[in-house]
Amino acid sequence: MADVVVGVDAGGTASRAVVTDLAGTVLGRGTAGPGNPSAAGPPAARAVGSALRSALGPLDPASVTAGVVGVAGASALTDPAVAAAFAAEWTALGLRCEMKIVGDAVTAFAAGAAHTSGAAYTSGAAHASGAAHASGAAHASGGACTSGAAHASGGVAMAGGASPALAAGPAGVTAGGRMAHTAGVGGSAFAAGPADATRGAGTGGAGTGGAGTGGAGTGGAGTGGAGTGGAGTGGAGTGGGAGVTGGDWTRGAVLIAGTGAVAALVDGLEVVRVADGLGWLLGDEGSGLWLGLQAVRAAARRWSTPLARKVAAHAGAATPDDLVHWAQALPPFGALAPLVCELADAGDPDAAAIVASAAARLLATLDELEAPAAPVVLGGGLLVADTPVRRGVIEALEARGAQVGVALDPALGAARLAARLASAGGRSPAAGG
Repeated sequence: MADVVVGVDAGGTASRAVVTDLAGTVLGRGTAGPGNPSAAGPPAARAVGSALRSALGPLDPASVTAGVVGVAGASALTDPAVAAAFAAEWTALGLRCEMKIVGDAVTAFAAGAAHTSGAAYTSGAAHASGAAHASGAAHASGGACTSGAAHASGGVAMAGGASPALAAGPAGVTAGGRMAHTAGVGGSAFAAGPADATRGAGTGGAGTGGAGTGGAGTGGAGTGGAGTGGAGTGGAGTGGGAGVTGGDWTRGAVLIAGTGAVAALVDGLEVVRVADGLGWLLGDEGSGLWLGLQAVRAAARRWSTPLARKVAAHAGAATPDDLVHWAQALPPFGALAPLVCELADAGDPDAAAIVASAAARLLATLDELEAPAAPVVLGGGLLVADTPVRRGVIEALEARGAQVGVALDPALGAARLAARLASAGGRSPAAGG
């Protein structure tokens, strides 16, 4: 059979794999358990292998000419036991090609960069289960978007259903630095996910205990190519302003806000610069967890406000002291993010101020990359779904004249990179090529 490539999005809640031909047509998909080696250790390899096995189905693994795996916690591969587990999984699957492992910010950028320039994302537009790009760059089963029409539902971290409502509370500080982060930067309750009904829970993932959700979350978007599709159905749009476009970029910035928040400058298959992603104690400014924490702080100080009443009801707190005790137990503050966004959209001044500050902080994080002319891919539940944070960020980026893409399906982004590798004879695709 013809050569095929595989792409994997290995997140903290789920691992998702896709098989495409070199033109980008989706031939199979698979989903399995958590694939973040920083959080799951060697068992993450088994989850990734399971997702790949399902995606390959009856296809001959020997026909796979290249593979790219976007991993939340890629630096964990420096652990010999983890590296050996992944190598053994590739052998057990019968894969003969190199499986390139990259940070998930790379696949997020590749995913968002796959949109056809001029494809607008409009709030409330219909989701397309298998919808095609207007240029013909479509996905047989993944979500993409028609030019001037709707993009596939949801986005980073939310495949076919909400991950715990930004519930990755104060997740543990990750080993190996910001790009090795724990599960949870991309996850969110806001987005319904790429238009693939078979995909599972969000790639963000719920962290446990500890001191922060550092690092870059996952992105996602369809790959280019000649795939088929149609005008799929279902779902509320995840827009938030027309004018969001994409292009076939190989270098640019990715801004991710879900449970955590991070910005990264990506060049080919490499992350060359990172801003924030420091975890909730030191950073993740503008993230879902940050939104929730600001709401709790505001409620404790101004107990008689509508925002405080909503926060108190969520926490089961009858008094400010009750709220203080609740907060000291480090609950999943990010679970309050949807509430903050809902109140902001309803005109609550306290919630609106928190949301405006979140958007401003995310833009400040992006500016730390010092790449003002770079195209920007948005990822994570807060920036893919139709939230007031997303709208604030997009409005500011549009005012700057920035090129903006949205990361919808990271596994397809990984497959797109794999196709480039295959076309380049296994060499890393160079920037601008």
